[in-house]
Amino acid sequence: CSSSCSNGGTCSAPNTCSCPSGWTGPTCATPVCSTACSNGGTCSAPNTCSCASGWSGATCTTPVCSNACSNGGTCNAPNSCACPSGWSGPTCASPVCGSGCGYGSCTGPNTCTCNPGWTGAICGSPICNDGCGNGVCTSPNTCTCNYGYSGSRCENLGCLITGCSGRGTCSSNACVCDSGWSGGSCNMPVCSGGCINGVCTAPGKCECKPGWTGDRCADVAPLCPNGCVNGYCSGANTCTCNSGWGGATCNSPSCPSGCANGYCTSPGTCTCISGWSGMSCNSPVCPQGCNNGVCIRPDSCRCNQGWTGQYCTEMCIDSICNSV
Repeated sequence: CSSSCSNGGTCSAPNTCSCPSGWTGPTCATPVCSTACSNGGTCSAPNTCSCASGWSGATCTTPVCSNACSNGGTCNAPNSCACPSGWSGPTCASPVCGSGCGYGSCTGPNTCTCNPGWTGAICGSPICNDGCGNGVCTSPNTCTCNYGYSGSRCENLGCLITGCSGRGTCSSNACVCDSGWSGGSCNMPVCSGGCINGVCTAPGKCECKPGWTGDRCADVAPLCPNGCVNGYCSGANTCTCNSGWGGATCNSPSCPSGCANGYCTSPGTCTCISGWSGMSCNSPVCPQGCNNGVCIRPDSCRCNQGWTGQYCTEMCIDSICNSV
């Protein structure tokens, strides 16, 4: 053999090597890996792979993340982590807050740490340390005063100058507000328990921010694209109607006793067709009355014994009557 046989091979014929297990090639210099080396790896010795950067394992199939994946994340490609819900970033070290943290930072999955002067689940509510007696807190330690009031806490002026908005009476320069109203000028509606994700626009009535619903705007709003005219959205495309209303969008009034000869036009109220009256439109109308009988259908009387005529006004003669 003009070239010597390597790695324990023997010259078995002119220029022909017989190689031992794990080697091949003209001079037995090429190693054999029974399972191919993946992801750019090379066979460097019998059944031994030299892996490319970012891979490891017997056949180079295990990705390597130089910085470990945190918070339950897994390495799914070189230096790439698959993060569990609530975490993101190259090493799954960054928490995720789905609704954001308006004036704060996300410090854990759906957990905000608010900047000084702010509070609330998403750090969207300002704090006024001394309160805003006759106004509302609109930014940290900043009050927006009701009409007629001023001062850092909206403490100046009173109803002798501003009046009570027609919703209270002025007593000793202070308003005594009617039920459902508050504030120095009785211009702030009262919603018992507050409007958590909205504003109080009238006594007991909250106007919710987009995405919120409920009496106090505390419930996440399900999707009802056609609205719920006289009710509220309680599930996807599902309305729960107020008493007296029905239909897919709560726009159909309900009359429990029915409207026999008319139409239900509002909860418990029938509009009768001509010739009928009564709560359920089941009482016929005889415009001229039935003086000596009863009205049995529109403009038609049934006369008492001894009477006849369209409106039972004619007395029978010699006990002979024509029934009407």
